[in-house]
Amino acid sequence: MKNFYTLLFSLLISFVTTSQVVTNYNSKWFLGFNTGATWSCTDVDDSWMWRNNENYLGPETKYESPWGWGLTLGKSFNYDYGNIFSFDLRGRYLRGRWYGQNSMMDSISMDNFDPTINVNDASAQQLAQLYQNNYGGYYHNYEADIHRIALELVLHFNRFREKTRIDPYIFGGVGLTFKKSMGDFLD
Repeated sequence: MKNFYTLLFSLLISFVTTSQVVTNYNSKWFLGFNTGATWSCTDVDDSWMWRNNENYLGPETKYESPWGWGLTLGKSFNYDYGNIFSFDLRGRYLRGRWYGQNSMMDSISMDNFDPTINVNDASAQQLAQLYQNNYGGYYHNYEADIHRIALELVLHFNRFREKTRIDPYIFGGVGLTFKKSMGDFLD
C-alpha cells in the first residue's frame, strides 16, 4: 500500500510539473461594446426626453439622454514582439435614436387658406395651415434614427508600446451611415 501512495504521489507531481505552459494573453481577436448619448444640432430643440404614451410629451416625462450603442469586432495582425508595427482590422456597427421638439406652439400665415384641401394632396404649408385652423397652431418636432457600419484599420507602434507600455496608434476607415429623420405637426 505504501508503494501505491508513493506511485500516486509521483504521478501527480509529474502531471503538475509538465502542465506548465507559456500563455499569450494578447488575443488576436477582440470584441468591443460602445455606449453614448445621441443628439443632433438643429433649429428644433433637442428634447432629451423619452416619450411616453405614443409620442405624447407630458409633465410625467422624465428628462433623460437617449442612448446610442455599438459593437466592434476585430482581429490583430503582426502582433509579435520585436515588430516595429502591428495593425488591427475591425468592423463597427453603431445605432442611435433621439427626439426633439420645440416647447412653444408655432403659427403660420393664413393667407390663401383653403379649408377644403385634400390632406393627401396638400403641400407642407397647406398642412401647417390646416393644423393651425383646427388646433390653434403646430409644434416643430422630429425623431431621428441612425445606423452606421464601418471598416477600420488601426496602425500600432509595437516597439514603442513594448518599451513604454503606452500604445499610440493611427486609424482610419470607411463607412456607411443611414439616417432617417421624421416629423409631424401635432405631437
